[in-house]
Amino acid sequence: MDWELEPGKVVRLCSAEDLIIHKAVAGRPQDLRDIEGVIYRQGPTLDAATVRRWLGAFVEVLAQPDLLERFETPWRKMIEFRGRGT
Repeated sequence: MDWELEPGKVVRLCSAEDLIIHKAVAGRPQDLRDIEGVIYRQGPTLDAATVRRWLGAFVEVLAQPDLLERFETPWRKMIEFRGRGT
């Protein structure tokens, strides 16, 4: 996605979903914290189905079964947190 900072100055950004996918594949401790932060900020506006679909594909290709859980754990925390009304 392109974002125009001012006329003639455009930067290319990835979506929150793409960032989560990249961070989950990288899997470093800071990446996992970043995933939590993105989920906390974006909340239910995230396209969780897209994240799950792509991470599922990477699970197969990279033979890393925990990739999906790197998203699901903070996703569940966010749902529980928002469900408490806080």
